[in-house]
Amino acid sequence: MVQMYANPPSSSSDIARVKTLNASDIRTRETCLNLREFILFASIEEFTEFSVCYNLLKTATAEYEVDDTIDPMTRISVSPAPSYVGNVPEFYNDAYINASSEAIQVPDVDLHTQSLPNCTCAQSQDSGGLRKAEEPRALQPLSFALYPYAKFSTYRLSLNTFFVVGLTSAVARAFDTPVYNCQWKQRGKDLVITNAEMIYIKYDENRMPFVPSIVNCTFPTAVGEDGNGGVLKLAVTIKPKRDSPTGTVTADVLYESKGAVRSFNDTLKTLERDGAASLPYKYAFCGPPMHGKIRAEWILGWLTYHYNLYEGLEGKVRFFFYNVGGLHPEGRRLLDPFIQAGVIEVIDALDEWYYPAHYHNQVMFINDCLHRTRYLAQWTLFHDFDEFLYIPPPLTLATLLQQNEDRPWMTFGSMPASWGLCTDRPEPSTNKWPVEKMVWVEKQPECRYAKMSTDPWMCTGPLGRRKYVVNPRKVLASGVHVISLDTEAGGLDLNGSVGRVHHYHGALALMNRLCGTNVSLPISADNSSDISRYVFDDAVARDITKARELLAPLLGEV
Repeated sequence: MVQMYANPPSSSSDIARVKTLNASDIRTRETCLNLREFILFASIEEFTEFSVCYNLLKTATAEYEVDDTIDPMTRISVSPAPSYVGNVPEFYNDAYINASSEAIQVPDVDLHTQSLPNCTCAQSQDSGGLRKAEEPRALQPLSFALYPYAKFSTYRLSLNTFFVVGLTSAVARAFDTPVYNCQWKQRGKDLVITNAEMIYIKYDENRMPFVPSIVNCTFPTAVGEDGNGGVLKLAVTIKPKRDSPTGTVTADVLYESKGAVRSFNDTLKTLERDGAASLPYKYAFCGPPMHGKIRAEWILGWLTYHYNLYEGLEGKVRFFFYNVGGLHPEGRRLLDPFIQAGVIEVIDALDEWYYPAHYHNQVMFINDCLHRTRYLAQWTLFHDFDEFLYIPPPLTLATLLQQNEDRPWMTFGSMPASWGLCTDRPEPSTNKWPVEKMVWVEKQPECRYAKMSTDPWMCTGPLGRRKYVVNPRKVLASGVHVISLDTEAGGLDLNGSVGRVHHYHGALALMNRLCGTNVSLPISADNSSDISRYVFDDAVARDITKARELLAPLLGEV
């Protein structure tokens, strides 16, 4: 039985004029009734189909006419929620609300607008009952799909293990639980298949649709060991646990040429025989994504300092820069002497915006670079372009690493430094670059949300905004401020007094004016309040000047 009411009664006498109807008494009609004049109250028994059509322009129509009664005590009100008055959501456009069981659910709509234009329902024929919608509605996909996995790079770790670095859809992972497997295809041999192990580096970081991940393809035995080449394939099966058609997509993620595995084997044997000193470089640096508009002159000063720190004059370092659109042609020209010398390798990843993840996919690039340098360098360093690594005397970076050569990783404290406060140094030749005049640092390292008992000089992890150096053969995955997965214990968080980065946060942004305030020495009462947070420390500035003078032949007239 259906109980309905049209044109709300204003008195009990109005209610008396209405009677209760069965569904068969309802007359279908093609005329649309104005929603302001039609309120539906219904409770349903033995009812099969019912529909109301809505239009974006705040109108509603019903495909029947009611002229009789209802018991007011059993009606279901569809009065609009206050938050929707005058603001009907767009998703009511042409929505069909169907009910076939206990109650009709009608969306909240605005009943108080002054103008409610009529809509047109689909034409129907009088069938003696309620009409079912003739055309089923379908969702039309637009824009880009959240692919279960997006591969960026693939590396062979051993004769039976490969790592695929990329991004996982947070939505697909949560609701579709994709299944991954790895396949090795070699001409003239059977296909070898193994289940993949997923390494999720940080799940749903900053609520982004994609998260960095690594697919661990470890086969039971060595593959491709004969040196004849082969193809690594990655298969992804979506929706394996849902009542909908499953689909498996297989893609080639690595082509290994003939003889490549022999070269890889030679590297492993040499490393085992002669140790890490046999690798091509002592240091590798992995940079953050270069995005937006960055200050190329700053990058040049940063590079000059670290090229000298990382023994670049002895050919011991290689830098990896990830350009996602921030390294413009004029900036590339400034860095060209280093690029031509083979010191910098620029990896252009200009389509990363299709797959949004935390800070322009920084964590994915970190892990790509980690495995890129696994058999290339003894040590791999990770920090940003606004951070200058500093090891106070009497230690040097070389001696610090030598003393800890068996450790998988070490982290450095983060010391905030000012790019707005500057002081001219006595020698005119020492003031060529703005960073050579940045001599004011805070009194202690950064330690966010720390308790009073926390020692800021030993503040670790993300709270301490720490950066680090790793042995890339002993670390499998890493994040921005922490090492996510290593192969053995023994990592070391250094006291900030032993090793730290001076962090000039914001210095790369063109909108920020470097050296906006000149602080004269000795400090006067006029500017003492401006620098009360800071102490004078010109160690990094002096080392930058020294490096610039040493690299003058390479830098030219810059």
